[in-house]
Amino acid sequence: MPRERLETILQSGLVSAVTKYSKDSLPVAYVLEVADADMAHYWFSFYDIAYARQSLGLWLMLDALRDAKTAGKTHYYLGTVYGEKALYKTNYSPLQWWSGESWSDDLRLLKTLV
Repeated sequence: MPRERLETILQSGLVSAVTKYSKDSLPVAYVLEVADADMAHYWFSFYDIAYARQSLGLWLMLDALRDAKTAGKTHYYLGTVYGEKALYKTNYSPLQWWSGESWSDDLRLLKTLV
């Protein structure tokens, strides 16, 4: 992500939490979230690509979901599932998605649309 874009995001006032992950006192990942009392949105994560083959990105998402559940959040928005690369998000349960008209839990339809 270009520095200018990151600065714009951080200055937007939308980010309510930045979680930093470290190993041996060195930062390896960050997760940006937008949240209120009932819900949170996993907006963006970035991490040292040396950990990509160890599925750090997936672990970050799982950790954020776990933290949200512990905090009593009733909803957690993982982002869109517009392409095949995002289908991993359909493995979380329970899952609902926005059809453009209403919330749906029809995963078969979602996967067909993707």
